[in-house]
Amino acid sequence: MCPPFPPLFPPFPPHLFPPHPFPPSIYYTPVTQVTAPPADNPFGPIFAPYRRVPGDLMVALSTQLLTQPRLQQSVSPQVILQSHILELAADDLRERVAAELQDNPALELADDVYFLPAPVAPPALPYDSVEALERLCAPYTLADDLRLQLTHVPEQHRSLCEYLIECLDDRGFLDADLRDVAAHFDTTTGQVEAALTHLQALEPAGIGARNLRECLLLQLDRFNAAQVPPHTRDFISAYLNTDRQGSPSQTAGALGLADNDFAAIIKFIASRLHMWPADKFHDDQHSLNEPAHALFPDARITLDGEQLSVQVSQSWSRALRVSEAYSRLERDLTARPTGQEGQRLTERIQEARTFIHQLTRRETMLKQVTEAIAAHQYDFFFDGAQALQPLTRKEIATRVGVHESTISRVTAGKYVQLPNEQLVPFDYFFDNSLSAKAILRSLIEREDPHRPLSDGALATRLQSAGYPLARRTVAKYRDALDLPPAHQRKRA
Repeated sequence: MCPPFPPLFPPFPPHLFPPHPFPPSIYYTPVTQVTAPPADNPFGPIFAPYRRVPGDLMVALSTQLLTQPRLQQSVSPQVILQSHILELAADDLRERVAAELQDNPALELADDVYFLPAPVAPPALPYDSVEALERLCAPYTLADDLRLQLTHVPEQHRSLCEYLIECLDDRGFLDADLRDVAAHFDTTTGQVEAALTHLQALEPAGIGARNLRECLLLQLDRFNAAQVPPHTRDFISAYLNTDRQGSPSQTAGALGLADNDFAAIIKFIASRLHMWPADKFHDDQHSLNEPAHALFPDARITLDGEQLSVQVSQSWSRALRVSEAYSRLERDLTARPTGQEGQRLTERIQEARTFIHQLTRRETMLKQVTEAIAAHQYDFFFDGAQALQPLTRKEIATRVGVHESTISRVTAGKYVQLPNEQLVPFDYFFDNSLSAKAILRSLIEREDPHRPLSDGALATRLQSAGYPLARRTVAKYRDALDLPPAHQRKRA
Protein backbone atom coordinates (compact mmCIF):
# COMPACT_ATOMS: atom_id res chain seq x y z
CA MET A 1 0.00 0.00 0.00
CA CYS A 2 1.30 3.37 -0.97
CA PRO A 3 2.25 5.72 1.86
CA PRO A 4 0.27 8.93 2.35
CA PHE A 5 0.93 11.65 -0.15
CA PRO A 6 3.79 13.75 1.24
CA PRO A 7 3.56 17.53 1.35
CA LEU A 8 5.19 19.42 -1.46
CA PHE A 9 6.86 21.83 0.98
CA PRO A 10 8.36 21.26 4.41
CA PRO A 11 6.69 22.82 7.45
CA PHE A 12 7.34 26.51 7.79
CA PRO A 13 9.06 27.78 10.92
CA PRO A 14 6.41 28.33 13.59
CA HIS A 15 7.76 31.71 14.63
CA LEU A 16 6.75 33.11 11.21
CA PHE A 17 3.04 32.35 11.69
CA PRO A 18 0.63 33.01 14.58
CA PRO A 19 -1.12 30.07 16.20
CA HIS A 20 -3.98 28.70 14.10
CA PRO A 21 -7.29 27.62 15.65
CA PHE A 22 -7.13 24.29 13.84
CA PRO A 23 -4.53 21.55 14.52
CA PRO A 24 -1.48 21.45 12.22
CA SER A 25 -2.51 18.09 10.86
CA ILE A 26 -5.29 19.83 8.97
CA TYR A 27 -2.78 21.15 6.50
CA TYR A 28 -1.07 17.81 5.87
CA THR A 29 -3.73 15.13 6.37
CA PRO A 30 -5.00 13.74 3.02
CA VAL A 31 -8.61 14.82 2.51
CA THR A 32 -11.26 14.23 -0.15
CA GLN A 33 -12.38 17.80 -0.85
CA VAL A 34 -10.22 20.65 -2.12
CA THR A 35 -11.24 24.27 -2.59
CA ALA A 36 -10.96 25.77 -6.05
CA PRO A 37 -7.78 27.76 -6.70
CA PRO A 38 -8.24 31.52 -6.42
CA ALA A 39 -8.42 33.65 -9.53
CA ASP A 40 -5.04 35.21 -8.79
CA ASN A 41 -3.34 31.78 -8.62
CA PRO A 42 -2.49 30.76 -12.20
CA PHE A 43 -0.58 27.66 -11.01
CA GLY A 44 -3.63 26.02 -9.53
CA PRO A 45 -2.82 22.57 -8.03
CA ILE A 46 0.79 23.46 -7.16
CA PHE A 47 -0.31 25.41 -4.10
CA ALA A 48 -3.53 23.48 -3.61
CA PRO A 49 -2.27 21.32 -0.71
CA TYR A 50 -2.05 24.39 1.48
CA ARG A 51 -5.71 25.17 0.74
CA ARG A 52 -7.15 21.76 1.51
CA VAL A 53 -10.11 21.65 3.90
CA PRO A 54 -11.64 18.56 5.50
CA GLY A 55 -15.11 17.54 4.31
CA ASP A 56 -16.85 18.12 7.67
CA LEU A 57 -15.27 21.57 7.96
CA MET A 58 -16.46 22.43 4.45
CA VAL A 59 -20.05 21.57 5.44
CA ALA A 60 -19.75 23.68 8.57
CA LEU A 61 -18.39 26.67 6.66
CA SER A 62 -21.06 26.33 3.95
CA THR A 63 -23.81 26.24 6.58
CA GLN A 64 -22.34 29.29 8.26
CA LEU A 65 -22.34 31.23 4.98
CA LEU A 66 -25.92 30.28 4.13
CA THR A 67 -27.27 31.41 7.49
CA GLN A 68 -25.76 34.88 7.36
CA PRO A 69 -28.35 37.71 7.08
CA ARG A 70 -28.80 39.45 3.72
CA LEU A 71 -30.92 42.32 2.35
CA GLN A 72 -33.70 41.56 -0.15
CA GLN A 73 -36.07 44.07 -1.75
CA SER A 74 -39.80 43.23 -1.56
CA VAL A 75 -43.01 44.95 -2.68
CA SER A 76 -45.75 45.58 -0.15
CA PRO A 77 -49.36 44.51 -0.87
CA GLN A 78 -50.41 48.18 -0.74
CA VAL A 79 -48.08 49.06 -3.63
CA ILE A 80 -49.36 46.11 -5.66
CA LEU A 81 -52.97 47.16 -5.06
CA GLN A 82 -52.14 50.77 -5.94
CA SER A 83 -50.58 49.75 -9.26
CA HIS A 84 -53.50 47.44 -10.06
CA ILE A 85 -56.16 50.08 -9.34
CA LEU A 86 -54.36 52.66 -11.48
CA GLU A 87 -54.34 50.33 -14.48
CA LEU A 88 -58.06 49.50 -14.39
CA ALA A 89 -60.35 51.14 -16.97
CA ALA A 90 -63.84 52.33 -16.03
CA ASP A 91 -65.73 49.13 -16.84
CA ASP A 92 -63.04 46.92 -15.28
CA LEU A 93 -63.09 49.08 -12.16
CA ARG A 94 -66.83 48.47 -11.79
CA GLU A 95 -66.18 44.73 -11.71
CA ARG A 96 -63.35 45.19 -9.20
CA VAL A 97 -65.57 47.27 -6.90
CA ALA A 98 -68.38 44.72 -7.17
CA ALA A 99 -65.98 41.91 -6.25
CA GLU A 100 -64.62 43.89 -3.29
CA LEU A 101 -68.15 44.58 -2.03
CA GLN A 102 -68.90 40.89 -2.27
CA ASP A 103 -65.73 39.76 -0.47
CA ASN A 104 -65.39 42.40 2.28
CA PRO A 105 -68.42 42.90 4.56
CA ALA A 106 -66.77 45.97 6.09
CA LEU A 107 -67.24 47.80 2.76
CA GLU A 108 -70.61 49.17 1.65
CA LEU A 109 -72.17 51.64 -0.76
CA ALA A 110 -73.04 55.10 0.45
CA ASP A 111 -76.65 56.26 0.34
CA ASP A 112 -76.17 59.03 -2.24
CA VAL A 113 -74.42 57.03 -4.95
CA TYR A 114 -74.63 58.23 -8.55
CA PHE A 115 -74.53 55.53 -11.20
CA LEU A 116 -74.53 55.88 -14.97
CA PRO A 117 -78.03 55.12 -16.29
CA ALA A 118 -78.54 51.55 -17.40
CA PRO A 119 -79.93 50.77 -20.85
CA VAL A 120 -83.69 51.05 -20.97
CA ALA A 121 -85.30 47.67 -21.58
CA PRO A 122 -88.22 47.41 -24.05
CA PRO A 123 -91.68 47.16 -22.51
CA ALA A 124 -92.49 43.64 -21.40
CA LEU A 125 -95.22 41.71 -23.18
CA PRO A 126 -97.51 39.18 -21.50
CA TYR A 127 -96.19 35.63 -21.60
CA ASP A 128 -99.25 34.37 -23.45
CA SER A 129 -98.92 37.00 -26.20
CA VAL A 130 -98.41 35.59 -29.68
CA GLU A 131 -96.58 38.78 -30.62
CA ALA A 132 -94.08 38.18 -27.82
CA LEU A 133 -93.32 34.70 -29.09
CA GLU A 134 -92.92 35.98 -32.65
CA ARG A 135 -90.46 38.67 -31.51
CA LEU A 136 -88.41 36.17 -29.54
CA CYS A 137 -88.21 33.65 -32.37
CA ALA A 138 -87.91 35.91 -35.41
CA PRO A 139 -84.37 36.86 -36.53
CA TYR A 140 -83.32 40.47 -36.97
CA THR A 141 -83.61 41.14 -40.70
CA LEU A 142 -82.52 43.83 -43.11
CA ALA A 143 -86.10 45.09 -43.30
CA ASP A 144 -86.19 45.48 -39.50
CA ASP A 145 -82.98 47.49 -39.58
CA LEU A 146 -84.27 49.77 -42.34
CA ARG A 147 -87.53 50.42 -40.48
CA LEU A 148 -85.55 51.55 -37.44
CA GLN A 149 -83.72 54.05 -39.62
CA LEU A 150 -86.95 55.60 -40.91
CA THR A 151 -87.04 57.93 -37.90
CA HIS A 152 -84.76 60.25 -39.91
CA VAL A 153 -87.11 60.25 -42.92
CA PRO A 154 -89.75 63.01 -43.22
CA GLU A 155 -93.18 61.95 -42.03
CA GLN A 156 -94.86 62.37 -45.43
CA HIS A 157 -92.53 59.84 -47.04
CA ARG A 158 -92.41 57.14 -44.35
CA SER A 159 -95.40 55.14 -45.55
CA LEU A 160 -93.98 55.04 -49.07
CA CYS A 161 -90.57 54.03 -47.73
CA GLU A 162 -92.12 51.22 -45.68
CA TYR A 163 -93.84 49.92 -48.80
CA LEU A 164 -90.60 50.12 -50.81
CA ILE A 165 -88.80 48.19 -48.07
CA GLU A 166 -91.28 45.36 -48.56
CA CYS A 167 -90.45 45.43 -52.27
CA LEU A 168 -86.74 44.69 -51.76
CA ASP A 169 -85.42 41.30 -52.92
CA ASP A 170 -82.86 39.12 -51.18
CA ARG A 171 -80.00 41.14 -52.68
CA GLY A 172 -81.35 44.45 -51.35
CA PHE A 173 -82.42 45.63 -54.82
CA LEU A 174 -85.82 47.25 -55.45
CA ASP A 175 -88.10 44.82 -57.27
CA ALA A 176 -90.98 47.15 -58.14
CA ASP A 177 -91.96 49.66 -60.79
CA LEU A 178 -92.28 53.19 -59.45
CA ARG A 179 -95.34 53.85 -61.57
CA ASP A 180 -97.14 50.87 -60.05
CA VAL A 181 -96.26 52.10 -56.56
CA ALA A 182 -97.56 55.57 -57.42
CA ALA A 183 -100.81 54.08 -58.69
CA HIS A 184 -101.15 51.94 -55.57
CA PHE A 185 -100.86 55.00 -53.29
CA ASP A 186 -102.71 57.31 -55.69
CA THR A 187 -99.81 59.72 -55.78
CA THR A 188 -97.32 61.02 -58.32
CA THR A 189 -94.20 59.28 -59.54
CA GLY A 190 -92.18 62.23 -58.26
CA GLN A 191 -93.33 61.53 -54.69
CA VAL A 192 -92.30 57.87 -55.01
CA GLU A 193 -88.90 58.89 -56.40
CA ALA A 194 -88.43 61.26 -53.47
CA ALA A 195 -89.24 58.42 -51.04
CA LEU A 196 -86.81 56.15 -52.92
CA THR A 197 -84.09 58.80 -52.54
CA HIS A 198 -84.60 58.77 -48.77
CA LEU A 199 -84.50 54.96 -48.76
CA GLN A 200 -81.27 54.91 -50.75
CA ALA A 201 -79.69 57.27 -48.20
CA LEU A 202 -80.06 54.63 -45.45
CA GLU A 203 -77.54 51.96 -44.49
CA PRO A 204 -76.15 49.83 -46.00
CA ALA A 205 -74.95 51.90 -48.93
CA GLY A 206 -76.53 50.82 -52.22
CA ILE A 207 -79.83 49.74 -50.68
CA GLY A 208 -82.86 50.26 -52.91
CA ALA A 209 -80.83 50.22 -56.13
CA ARG A 210 -82.61 48.85 -59.18
CA ASN A 211 -79.53 47.25 -60.75
CA LEU A 212 -75.86 46.62 -60.11
CA ARG A 213 -74.77 49.80 -61.87
CA GLU A 214 -76.93 52.01 -59.64
CA CYS A 215 -75.84 50.02 -56.56
CA LEU A 216 -72.13 50.68 -57.16
CA LEU A 217 -72.70 54.34 -58.05
CA LEU A 218 -74.72 54.86 -54.84
CA GLN A 219 -71.79 53.45 -52.86
CA LEU A 220 -69.36 55.78 -54.64
CA ASP A 221 -71.40 58.75 -53.43
CA ARG A 222 -70.47 57.83 -49.82
CA PHE A 223 -66.72 58.23 -50.46
CA ASN A 224 -64.63 61.37 -50.46
CA ALA A 225 -63.52 62.28 -53.99
CA ALA A 226 -59.85 61.91 -53.01
CA GLN A 227 -60.47 58.31 -51.92
CA VAL A 228 -61.80 57.16 -55.29
CA PRO A 229 -59.41 56.45 -58.20
CA PRO A 230 -59.96 58.75 -61.19
CA HIS A 231 -62.49 57.64 -63.84
CA THR A 232 -64.05 55.01 -61.54
CA ARG A 233 -67.55 56.40 -62.05
CA ASP A 234 -67.04 56.62 -65.82
CA PHE A 235 -65.81 53.02 -65.93
CA ILE A 236 -68.75 51.66 -63.90
CA SER A 237 -71.26 53.63 -65.95
CA ALA A 238 -69.75 52.50 -69.26
CA TYR A 239 -69.16 48.85 -68.43
CA LEU A 240 -72.49 48.23 -66.65
CA ASN A 241 -74.76 50.08 -69.05
CA THR A 242 -77.86 48.41 -70.46
CA ASP A 243 -76.25 47.41 -73.78
CA ARG A 244 -73.00 46.20 -72.20
CA GLN A 245 -70.57 44.75 -74.70
CA GLY A 246 -66.96 43.63 -74.38
CA SER A 247 -64.73 42.88 -71.39
CA PRO A 248 -63.62 45.26 -68.63
CA SER A 249 -60.23 45.75 -70.30
CA GLN A 250 -61.96 46.65 -73.57
CA THR A 251 -64.09 49.19 -71.72
CA ALA A 252 -60.95 50.65 -70.14
CA GLY A 253 -59.33 50.86 -73.58
CA ALA A 254 -62.39 52.63 -74.99
CA LEU A 255 -62.17 55.18 -72.16
CA GLY A 256 -58.42 55.66 -72.80
CA LEU A 257 -57.40 54.52 -69.30
CA ALA A 258 -53.77 53.74 -68.55
CA ASP A 259 -52.95 50.27 -67.25
CA ASN A 260 -52.15 51.50 -63.73
CA ASP A 261 -55.38 53.53 -63.57
CA PHE A 262 -57.39 50.51 -64.72
CA ALA A 263 -55.69 48.30 -62.13
CA ALA A 264 -56.44 50.85 -59.37
CA ILE A 265 -60.13 50.95 -60.38
CA ILE A 266 -60.48 47.17 -60.34
CA LYS A 267 -58.73 46.95 -56.96
CA PHE A 268 -60.99 49.66 -55.50
CA ILE A 269 -64.18 47.98 -56.72
CA ALA A 270 -63.11 44.57 -55.46
CA SER A 271 -61.98 45.76 -52.01
CA ARG A 272 -64.29 48.67 -51.18
CA LEU A 273 -67.63 48.03 -52.91
CA HIS A 274 -70.29 45.34 -52.45
CA MET A 275 -72.15 43.77 -55.33
CA TRP A 276 -75.30 43.23 -53.23
CA PRO A 277 -76.28 45.61 -50.38
CA ALA A 278 -77.76 42.75 -48.34
CA ASP A 279 -74.32 41.12 -48.14
CA LYS A 280 -72.97 44.21 -46.41
CA PHE A 281 -75.80 44.04 -43.85
CA HIS A 282 -75.17 40.36 -43.11
CA ASP A 283 -71.42 40.99 -42.73
CA ASP A 284 -72.12 43.76 -40.23
CA GLN A 285 -74.58 41.57 -38.33
CA HIS A 286 -71.99 38.82 -38.08
CA SER A 287 -69.49 41.23 -36.54
CA LEU A 288 -72.13 42.61 -34.18
CA ASN A 289 -73.02 39.12 -32.96
CA GLU A 290 -69.44 38.59 -31.87
CA PRO A 291 -68.67 39.56 -28.27
CA ALA A 292 -67.94 43.29 -28.10
CA HIS A 293 -66.20 45.26 -25.41
CA ALA A 294 -68.31 48.19 -24.27
CA LEU A 295 -66.50 51.49 -23.94
CA PHE A 296 -67.04 53.88 -21.05
CA PRO A 297 -65.29 57.21 -20.53
CA ASP A 298 -62.93 57.33 -17.58
CA ALA A 299 -62.90 61.13 -17.65
CA ARG A 300 -64.93 63.88 -19.28
CA ILE A 301 -63.74 67.22 -20.64
CA THR A 302 -66.40 69.91 -20.85
CA LEU A 303 -66.26 73.37 -22.34
CA ASP A 304 -67.82 76.43 -20.70
CA GLY A 305 -67.15 79.33 -23.02
CA GLU A 306 -63.36 79.24 -23.35
CA GLN A 307 -62.81 77.40 -20.06
CA LEU A 308 -62.07 73.67 -20.01
CA SER A 309 -63.00 71.56 -17.01
CA VAL A 310 -62.34 67.90 -16.21
CA GLN A 311 -64.50 65.46 -14.27
CA VAL A 312 -63.84 61.82 -13.42
CA SER A 313 -66.79 59.84 -14.73
CA GLN A 314 -67.47 57.77 -11.60
CA SER A 315 -66.20 58.77 -8.15
CA TRP A 316 -66.08 55.39 -6.45
CA SER A 317 -64.16 56.81 -3.50
CA ARG A 318 -67.23 58.85 -2.60
CA ALA A 319 -69.61 56.00 -3.43
CA LEU A 320 -67.98 53.60 -0.94
CA ARG A 321 -67.54 53.76 2.81
CA VAL A 322 -66.72 51.57 5.78
CA SER A 323 -69.86 49.88 7.10
CA GLU A 324 -71.43 51.73 10.02
CA ALA A 325 -71.90 48.46 11.88
CA TYR A 326 -68.22 47.62 11.53
CA SER A 327 -67.27 51.14 12.60
CA ARG A 328 -69.24 50.70 15.85
CA LEU A 329 -67.59 47.33 16.43
CA GLU A 330 -64.19 48.91 15.91
CA ARG A 331 -64.92 51.53 18.56
CA ASP A 332 -66.01 48.81 20.99
CA LEU A 333 -62.87 46.79 20.32
CA THR A 334 -60.60 49.70 21.23
CA ALA A 335 -62.07 49.74 24.77
CA ARG A 336 -61.27 46.09 25.57
CA PRO A 337 -58.72 43.43 24.59
CA THR A 338 -59.55 41.49 21.47
CA GLY A 339 -58.91 37.93 20.44
CA GLN A 340 -58.35 36.40 17.05
CA GLU A 341 -61.83 37.30 15.79
CA GLY A 342 -61.35 40.91 16.76
CA GLN A 343 -58.03 41.01 14.97
CA ARG A 344 -59.65 39.64 11.83
CA LEU A 345 -62.40 42.27 12.03
CA THR A 346 -59.80 45.01 12.36
CA GLU A 347 -57.99 43.67 9.30
CA ARG A 348 -61.18 43.77 7.20
CA ILE A 349 -61.82 47.37 8.22
CA GLN A 350 -58.26 48.31 7.32
CA GLU A 351 -58.60 46.57 3.95
CA ALA A 352 -61.76 48.57 3.23
CA ARG A 353 -60.05 51.86 4.10
CA THR A 354 -57.00 50.96 2.02
CA PHE A 355 -59.21 50.15 -0.99
CA ILE A 356 -61.09 53.47 -0.68
CA HIS A 357 -57.77 55.32 -0.32
CA GLN A 358 -56.42 53.74 -3.51
CA LEU A 359 -59.61 54.67 -5.38
CA THR A 360 -59.19 58.25 -4.20
CA ARG A 361 -55.59 58.27 -5.40
CA ARG A 362 -56.63 56.87 -8.79
CA GLU A 363 -59.28 59.57 -9.26
CA THR A 364 -56.91 62.33 -8.21
CA MET A 365 -54.17 61.09 -10.53
CA LEU A 366 -56.59 60.61 -13.44
CA LYS A 367 -57.95 64.14 -13.00
CA GLN A 368 -54.47 65.69 -12.79
CA VAL A 369 -53.27 63.83 -15.89
CA THR A 370 -56.38 64.76 -17.90
CA GLU A 371 -56.09 68.42 -16.84
CA ALA A 372 -52.41 68.46 -17.89
CA ILE A 373 -53.29 66.96 -21.30
CA ALA A 374 -56.18 69.40 -21.80
CA ALA A 375 -53.96 72.37 -20.93
CA HIS A 376 -51.26 71.26 -23.37
CA GLN A 377 -53.73 70.50 -26.18
CA TYR A 378 -56.00 73.50 -25.51
CA ASP A 379 -56.19 74.60 -29.17
CA PHE A 380 -57.30 71.12 -30.24
CA PHE A 381 -60.68 71.57 -28.55
CA PHE A 382 -61.41 74.60 -30.74
CA ASP A 383 -59.53 73.96 -34.01
CA GLY A 384 -59.57 70.16 -34.36
CA ALA A 385 -56.90 67.51 -34.93
CA GLN A 386 -54.63 69.76 -36.97
CA ALA A 387 -54.04 71.83 -33.81
CA LEU A 388 -52.67 68.89 -31.81
CA GLN A 389 -49.25 69.61 -30.37
CA PRO A 390 -46.46 67.02 -29.98
CA LEU A 391 -46.76 65.47 -26.54
CA THR A 392 -45.07 62.64 -24.66
CA ARG A 393 -45.93 60.84 -21.46
CA LYS A 394 -42.64 62.01 -20.01
CA GLU A 395 -43.77 65.65 -20.37
CA ILE A 396 -47.04 64.91 -18.58
CA ALA A 397 -45.12 63.04 -15.88
CA THR A 398 -42.93 66.11 -15.33
CA ARG A 399 -46.00 68.36 -15.04
CA VAL A 400 -47.81 66.08 -12.60
CA GLY A 401 -44.68 65.18 -10.65
CA VAL A 402 -44.73 61.40 -11.00
CA HIS A 403 -42.73 58.77 -12.87
CA GLU A 404 -43.40 58.18 -16.58
CA SER A 405 -44.51 54.60 -15.86
CA THR A 406 -47.30 55.96 -13.65
CA ILE A 407 -48.63 58.01 -16.58
CA SER A 408 -48.59 54.88 -18.71
CA ARG A 409 -50.64 53.01 -16.10
CA VAL A 410 -53.12 55.88 -15.73
CA THR A 411 -53.75 56.27 -19.47
CA ALA A 412 -53.41 52.72 -20.84
CA GLY A 413 -56.71 51.33 -22.13
CA LYS A 414 -58.72 54.33 -20.89
CA TYR A 415 -60.98 56.75 -22.75
CA VAL A 416 -61.90 60.40 -22.40
CA GLN A 417 -65.10 62.06 -23.58
CA LEU A 418 -64.57 65.33 -25.47
CA PRO A 419 -66.86 68.37 -25.30
CA ASN A 420 -68.54 67.24 -28.55
CA GLU A 421 -69.31 63.89 -26.80
CA GLN A 422 -66.80 62.04 -28.97
CA LEU A 423 -65.03 59.21 -27.17
CA VAL A 424 -61.29 58.92 -27.82
CA PRO A 425 -58.52 56.93 -26.10
CA PHE A 426 -55.92 58.81 -24.07
CA ASP A 427 -53.33 57.54 -26.55
CA TYR A 428 -54.96 59.85 -29.11
CA PHE A 429 -53.27 62.86 -27.50
CA PHE A 430 -49.84 61.21 -27.62
CA ASP A 431 -50.01 60.34 -31.35
CA ASN A 432 -47.79 63.02 -32.82
CA SER A 433 -48.79 62.07 -36.36
CA LEU A 434 -52.47 63.05 -36.05
CA SER A 435 -52.03 66.76 -36.66
CA ALA A 436 -49.75 66.09 -39.62
CA LYS A 437 -52.29 63.65 -41.04
CA ALA A 438 -55.08 66.21 -40.64
CA ILE A 439 -53.09 68.86 -42.53
CA LEU A 440 -52.12 66.27 -45.17
CA ARG A 441 -55.76 65.41 -45.77
CA SER A 442 -56.61 69.11 -45.99
CA LEU A 443 -53.85 69.70 -48.58
CA ILE A 444 -55.08 66.85 -50.76
CA GLU A 445 -58.72 67.90 -50.51
CA ARG A 446 -57.84 71.48 -51.56
CA GLU A 447 -55.42 70.57 -54.38
CA ASP A 448 -56.07 71.12 -58.07
CA PRO A 449 -57.56 67.80 -59.29
CA HIS A 450 -55.92 68.33 -62.69
CA ARG A 451 -52.49 68.88 -61.10
CA PRO A 452 -52.40 66.84 -57.87
CA LEU A 453 -49.53 67.20 -55.47
CA SER A 454 -46.87 64.51 -55.39
CA ASP A 455 -45.63 63.09 -52.09
CA GLY A 456 -42.50 65.22 -52.41
CA ALA A 457 -44.56 68.38 -52.93
CA LEU A 458 -46.77 67.45 -49.99
CA ALA A 459 -43.65 66.94 -47.83
CA THR A 460 -42.43 70.43 -48.80
CA ARG A 461 -45.74 72.03 -47.85
CA LEU A 462 -45.90 70.11 -44.60
CA GLN A 463 -42.40 71.29 -43.77
CA SER A 464 -43.53 74.88 -44.35
CA ALA A 465 -46.38 74.21 -41.91
CA GLY A 466 -43.91 73.06 -39.25
CA TYR A 467 -43.87 69.30 -39.90
CA PRO A 468 -40.44 68.26 -41.24
CA LEU A 469 -41.42 64.87 -42.68
CA ALA A 470 -39.60 62.78 -45.26
CA ARG A 471 -41.32 61.81 -48.49
CA ARG A 472 -41.51 58.19 -47.30
CA THR A 473 -43.31 59.29 -44.13
CA VAL A 474 -45.78 61.35 -46.16
CA ALA A 475 -46.51 58.32 -48.34
CA LYS A 476 -47.06 56.19 -45.21
CA TYR A 477 -49.44 58.77 -43.71
CA ARG A 478 -51.31 59.05 -47.02
CA ASP A 479 -51.78 55.28 -47.15
CA ALA A 480 -53.00 55.29 -43.55
CA LEU A 481 -55.62 57.90 -44.56
CA ASP A 482 -56.64 55.65 -47.47
CA LEU A 483 -55.78 58.34 -50.01
CA PRO A 484 -54.43 57.27 -53.43
CA PRO A 485 -51.13 58.59 -54.87
CA ALA A 486 -50.99 61.62 -57.16
CA HIS A 487 -51.22 59.75 -60.47
CA GLN A 488 -54.45 58.09 -59.30
CA ARG A 489 -55.95 61.36 -58.06
CA LYS A 490 -55.38 63.15 -61.35
CA ARG A 491 -58.49 64.13 -63.28
CA ALA A 492 -58.47 64.27 -67.06
